[in-house]
Parts: sequence; C-alpha cells; structure tokens
Amino acid sequence: MLSNAFAPPPTAPEGPTVAAAPSPAVNRPDLMTAATLRGVDVQTFAGTVRLDAAQNEWVSIVVQIKPAAGVSVLNLPDFAQGKIARNEWRAYQVLPMPVDVNRAGFVRHTGLPASVESLPRALIPLTMKNGAVDLAQLRDPRTPADPSIRGLSSGQPLLIWLDLHVPVGVKPESYRAPIALVDDKAAVQATLPVLLNVADFVLSDERHIAIVGEVGWDALKRHWAESFDVIQPNLLSRTDKRQANAVRTLDELVTLAEAHRVQVYVPRLQPTVKWPAGQPVQIDWSDFDGLVGPWMTGSAFASRVPLNYWPVPKIDYLSNIASAPRLEYYAAAAAHFDQLDWLRRAPIVLEKLLPGPAQVQERVLVSAEARRVLDAHPRVRVALPLELDEVQIADSRNVNLIDPRTTGRLDCVAPGLISSSPLQKWPDGLDRPQSWLRTDLRGLIPYAGAGADDGDVRVWAWMAFLRKAKLINWGTCLPSTTSLTEPADPNELTWFVPGSWFGVKEVVPTIQLKWLRRAEQDFEYLTLAAERGSIVNVLPMARVLSKPVEIQAGQTPDPTYSLLIGTADPQAWRAAQALLSQTVLLKGPGKEQNENELAQLNLQTLQWMEPIEKPVILPRTTVWTVGDPPAGEIGPWVNLRLGIDIYNASDTTPDHNELRFAKPAPGWVVQPEATTISKLTMFQVQRQGISARVDPMRVRDSKHAPVQIAFQSGYSGRTTPLSFIAPVARSMRRTAALRINGSLDEWVADDAVQLGPMVKMMSRPALQQHALEMASTPSELYSGWSDDDLFLSFRVEGLGAPRPVMAARNFVEYQYDRAWGEDLCQMILQAVYDDGTVGPLVHIAIKPAGNVWVERKLDPRLNVNPWQNFNPGVRYASTLEQSVWRGEMAIPWSSLIAAEKTEEFAKIRKPNLPTMLRFNFIQHKRDNGESASWAGPIDRGRDDSFTGVMVLKEP
Repeated sequence: MLSNAFAPPPTAPEGPTVAAAPSPAVNRPDLMTAATLRGVDVQTFAGTVRLDAAQNEWVSIVVQIKPAAGVSVLNLPDFAQGKIARNEWRAYQVLPMPVDVNRAGFVRHTGLPASVESLPRALIPLTMKNGAVDLAQLRDPRTPADPSIRGLSSGQPLLIWLDLHVPVGVKPESYRAPIALVDDKAAVQATLPVLLNVADFVLSDERHIAIVGEVGWDALKRHWAESFDVIQPNLLSRTDKRQANAVRTLDELVTLAEAHRVQVYVPRLQPTVKWPAGQPVQIDWSDFDGLVGPWMTGSAFASRVPLNYWPVPKIDYLSNIASAPRLEYYAAAAAHFDQLDWLRRAPIVLEKLLPGPAQVQERVLVSAEARRVLDAHPRVRVALPLELDEVQIADSRNVNLIDPRTTGRLDCVAPGLISSSPLQKWPDGLDRPQSWLRTDLRGLIPYAGAGADDGDVRVWAWMAFLRKAKLINWGTCLPSTTSLTEPADPNELTWFVPGSWFGVKEVVPTIQLKWLRRAEQDFEYLTLAAERGSIVNVLPMARVLSKPVEIQAGQTPDPTYSLLIGTADPQAWRAAQALLSQTVLLKGPGKEQNENELAQLNLQTLQWMEPIEKPVILPRTTVWTVGDPPAGEIGPWVNLRLGIDIYNASDTTPDHNELRFAKPAPGWVVQPEATTISKLTMFQVQRQGISARVDPMRVRDSKHAPVQIAFQSGYSGRTTPLSFIAPVARSMRRTAALRINGSLDEWVADDAVQLGPMVKMMSRPALQQHALEMASTPSELYSGWSDDDLFLSFRVEGLGAPRPVMAARNFVEYQYDRAWGEDLCQMILQAVYDDGTVGPLVHIAIKPAGNVWVERKLDPRLNVNPWQNFNPGVRYASTLEQSVWRGEMAIPWSSLIAAEKTEEFAKIRKPNLPTMLRFNFIQHKRDNGESASWAGPIDRGRDDSFTGVMVLKEP
C-alpha cells in the first residue's frame, strides 16, 4: 500500500508503506515540519497525489517510506508515453539538522512549540538508474552524518524528496502513473498513484526576478578551509591547478543555485589593482574574467542562461581609499564590464553606513556618493540602500546630490513587508529608479520568519511583484554554524551546507533552496499572467497574500505588527497556485477570451480572497478606572476603555464599519448599539475604542469567560469575531497573618483569581485566524491584602525537567521583549485610586529557585531603558515538586502606592491604599517556549497596555 502524507490518516497500515506529500508547489513542506516538531510520525492517508505543473516547471513530492523486510527499490514512473522520461526525476533523502527553535521569534511567528532539537533540512542526492532509486543508499536519520548506518534497518520513517521536471513540448493533459515500492525480488509491495496535470503554457528559462544570495569569503574559509584558507580572492584562477578544489566548490555553488532558478554571487572576488605613482589605475582582470566569465555568459550551465546579477566587484578596503582614486577605479571597472556587455547586470552597490532606518544625514551622504559614482561612467547603475522617498535630488541649495538627469540609473530599495508611508512623492518628469528588495535589512520592525516555511520565502516573490522589484537579495546563503552538531538559527535561510558534514564530496542543497525555486516559479506565473493582460486579476492576489503593513507619519512602529504580515494559512497558498494557473490559461496566445470562464474565475478568486482579506482585529489596550455604581448597587464598579487595533488587509477601503460587543462576560454591562468606524485605509492599522462597565460583585473571580467583540465591514457586510480575556477579580483583605513558605496551604478557593489555563501569548497563525488559544497546563492564582502588604500566590505546571548540568543566571533574558530561556513568572501591577490617580507601574520577575527582580517603569520619552531596578523588600518563597511550581509573595504597599496620596489618607486616618490594581500574571515555560498570561492575548510579558484588574474588597 502507498499513501499520501501530511493529512488526516485512517488506521495505520501494516507492512511496508510509502507516504507522499503533494508538491510543495501546491503544498507547503512546513506540514512535514509541523509533524516533526510535534514529535509524531508523518501522518498518512490513502489516496492519489496530485501535481499541477506548467511546461519547464519543477514540482515536488515528499515520500515517506516505512521500512520492512525485503524492501529495496523505489521505482519512479514516466508519463506521456515517455515524453516525461524517468530521467526527469531527481531524488534526495531528507535528513534532519539541529535547529535552535527555542527562540521567541520562532515561536511567536509559527505558533509551534520550541521543544524539538532538529528539523528536516538537508537533501542528500540519491543515485538513480532508469528511474529506480536503490534504497540501500538511505541513512538512519538519527545519525545523518554517518552513511554506513543503513536507514532500511533503522526502523525509522525515511523521507525522500522527489523533484520532477516537466519538459517543454509535452501535450497539456492529465497523466496517471504509480510510484512503486518493490522488494529485492522485484515484487511490488506498495504503490502510490500520481496524477500529473500539465498546463498549456511554458515557464521561460529567462528569470524575470533575480533571487540572489551572497557567498561570503569568510564562510568559504570556514567551511572549505583546506581549499580557501591560503587563497587571496584577487588571485583565484581557473588556470592554477593548485586552486582547482576552490574553483570546483564555487562552480558547484553557482551551478546548483542556477539549476534551482536562483543565483549566488561572491562579493570578495576581485581583480588585481595597482595605482602606480603618477599613472592611471592599472587593473588585471584576467583571473577574474576567467573565473566569472562562464557564469556571466551562461556557458557553465545546462540551461545556457547567464547570471543576471553580479555587482561590480569592490576591491578590499575600497571604502578607505580617497574619493578620487576610488572613483577612478569605479570608472575603469564599469568600462570593463561595459565592454563585456555585463554592465546592465552589474550595479555598483552602496552599503548602509549605520544600522536601522536611514536618517537624514545618512541619506545625504549616500546620495552624494551615488552622484559621484553616476558621474564616473555614463551607463553605470548604482544600487542604493535607500527607499524612493529617501533619495536626495540635487537642487540650487545642494548641487552635489543626485543629478536629476541620472535617476533612471538608480536602483532603490522597495518598501518591504513593514514600511512607512512615503513622506513625499517622486518628482514629476524624473525617470523613476528600478526597485529591489533586501530581506536582511532590519527595517522599521524586527521580523522573524525567513526560514520557518516556504510561505515565508514565497511571500517575498509576491511582494516583489507587487512592488515591481526585479531583485530580491537574501544576504548570506551559507550556514553561520561551523558543524552539523551546532544548532542553526531558524530565521536564517541556508541554501547549501558543506558535503563534508555528511561524508560526501559535493555541496548539499537544503529544503530551503527548494522553497526559493518555488518562489521564483511563482514570480514567473505572476509575470506571465500580467503579460497576458490579467494584471487586474493577480495584483489583488499579491496584495492579500503579502499583507504589507504601512506605518503612518507620527505612528509608533509596533513590533506586534510583524505578526500581521504575510499569510499563515497553507490552504491559501495551495489555492493561489491553482488560481494563478487558471489566470494564465485564460488569455493564451491566439485564444479569444471566454467571458463565462472569466466570470467563473473572478468568482473563484473572490471566494478565495474573502477569508484572507478580512480585517485582522486584536485587543491592544485596557484603560481601567474606578466607576460609580448605578443607584441601589454596591460599588465600586469598574470602567473599561478597550483599545482595538484594526488592520485592513483588503485592497478596498470600507466605510461605515461597526464594532460592538457580541458576547460580554458575566458582570459586564455594555451598550447594545454598535460603534461606527470611519473608512479603513488599505494596509494600515487603526486604533478604535469601545467602552464597557463591570460589576465586580457579579464576576466569576477564578473562571474568566472570554469576551467576544465583532467587527462588521461596511463594504462586504461580513462579521469578524474576536475573543479575549480581560479579567476582573476581587482581592479580599486577609483577617489572619500569612506564612510565606510556598506551600499555599493557607489559601482557599474563595481567594482564587484564576483556576484553569491562562491565555497563550500571540502567535502569527492564531492572530490571523482570530483564535483564542489557551495554555497547555492549568494555573492557580490567589490574592489577598493587609494594611502593609499585597499577597500573591500561584501554582503553575510545566516546569522544565532537571538537566545533567543545570545553569543559573542573575538576570532575565528578553527576546522580542518576551522573557526567555528559563522557567519564570512575571507580574505587572499598578495601583489605581478613585480619583484616577495611579501609582508607579511595577514589573516583577521571579524564578523557581527564589530569584526576584523588581522594576519600575519610568517615562519612556525621557529614558532609553524605561524599566529601572529597585528593591522594595518583596518576600518570596517557593516549593518545587517535579513539574509543579508553587510560590507565595508579600509585596509592600509602599512600593505600589502613589506617594502623593499619603497625606490625603492620613487626614482621614486611613492607610494609603488604592481602590484596585491593574494586574497581569505571565508564565514562561523553558522546555516548550510556551508563554501565557492572565489577561490576554498579549505579545510580550512587560506589556503594561493590556491587563486585567483586581478590586480590593473588605470581607
């Protein structure tokens, strides 16, 4: 039996099996990753694998083999009576590599746990003979570096990545053939039916988008030290036999990338340059041209397609050379490239001078240097690290900036996934620069996710189409780690790894290189659809899949906005590929447009877009104040002004929208009528307020029901619900002294403010789906108070298991402003008085071993780090029992109250105590990276903008 993988399975079959995932051209490989992350076997179900491909396109299947006695060969079929021959297949074993996913950026971006130590990444090429893959080549995935340990005897599921190339000239129709698993007697043990649908169009060999990666010289020396350690980059030559291994490695890297429709370049490759006294610069290009020439002409590649990007080389320390000789070199280098007809593919790249967004001074300095370089040669292009509205054009006040007549020779950074609104329009009458995207620029907001799954890679191709960019620069493409045993950063996009890590001579590709090929082919689909007159169909698709966020002037960039961008739903990516194919076919050469087909396609596209382009709404702020009760009621009541962020993911601008409470929690009193919201601007985030009142006497102190609000679009009439938990609880005065010993034996259920799971922190998938996710373990919180202290106690589960070597530290690590790396709990507290006066905002972090950190928040406008440590004399005790952590603490009121109120309370002979406390409690689990809060969802532990409230009550 053969079966498909990564879908709901029936009962697991007995005996040998093969499981296959539909092509990552249609399905995202992260489904395989997700299964691995959760520590379960790849799921299988019986059925047919469907592949949809254009001619000259690559599609893929991931096949899982369950080893059994006698199984020896995987037979791959041909199609179309041999026109798609068996030699069009490529086979690789998928092997895991250590990845450090225990990072806040990974968890918040993927919503996956951080408890695994490796992910499927490396692809070891498998030899085939007439479509037969000898399974004896397969390794045990538990020992990926050792080829001598056979996978067939390991008892482990074995994954094989299969690529299929559909050649040009194949008749466009559907073909069926099985993949067969046979034993050593050639008897078929299982089959997997494959349905291949070939479309009636061809993907061009020409790349309409340059997806490029950088091969750093230091990385070459790190991974191939024996070949590169003693070689100077200006002396590397194809004619020197001593350097043959180094040349062979570069050829492998460049050729392997080109075979996947992407490309690499080596910035440190350079000519030999001399400046003789009193003479013009002398440049020896012979070694450089001999090395790079076959790549730039395409003669090194089977496709014969030349590279379409290789920047003019910068010699070492060029930035330290005086301006005049530096420009002399640029002019001579540009002339040489122009003579070889390479100059149109070889800009001079100017680097950023400072990290972060370019400020005015940097914009001026870069623009002035660009002016000098543009003046050095009449046809040279200059790639700037500036966006269009940051380019400084010469005028009467500063004639040394960019000449308006040369702007057509500029390449500017296109606005990325998160960008600011342009402050000025491009001047009329000036040639508009070309655009390029650079994924390694930090931008306005840190963004994690480059290497999480193929959707995070493909989104950049769709974004490039949206921004009319012709190049995507991914930065370095080689691993930053030094060995297979060193865990990689999951946010790095690694294209290749050294073969020596796996005991092979050749460079080893990764799954992420396959994602890049899929991204490039996506761009070819989009380009072909646009060329055939369907730009109005595909632009909206690109917009809703990319979901860029545009920050307005004066609007503070919010790190949470990075969770809004892109599309986390794998179903959306699968359906988009099918819609793109239909769009291309709709207006083929010599084909009259069928209006009925167009109407049907438009309907399907709208149906596909509807769930993706719905607005994303998220709770962001809670402003709690003390309120008077209605006549005849017991006070105080609590007033809430809730701040809701609304992100318009549509390319429409809906007006007359409505926001209302759909399901208030017990004790909440709300107005039945909706709040009207004015027009929503495309791809912007707008804050909207909505109010409620809460009677603390009617709330359930320990079981907090979610509150649901609903947003109704004034354009489509669709309603989008959102649930959150903003707890209101009572904290009762204790009538007896409390022993702070960590046992919790003096607390009773009536003291509880939480009994059950808390709310998981925000993740990108949950936020985009408006899902309220609860923690995997229950928590208990108890509260009480006296004239001197506030008492808080907790019982949480999920404490990390003891390790052979335990480490401790006297600080709290924060990643994306989330406490990280060890088990700990946090509290946010702020006293609130009847008249609206508030005490200092206090943050407390505690660890199981008894460490306590207390911080007060100062004015962030006046302090770079507003959180400042202080010692209020908190008493804390804990007990640890396997995975259960109990803690009790007494917090002196003197650290929480508004000191200016003390005299006022003294006049009425009462202690200075607030009416209520803004409060939140957060737990972070070391082993799986899960963070959860009492009030939520929130994005970070020290988020004081969204809290619950505890009202102080007398017995």
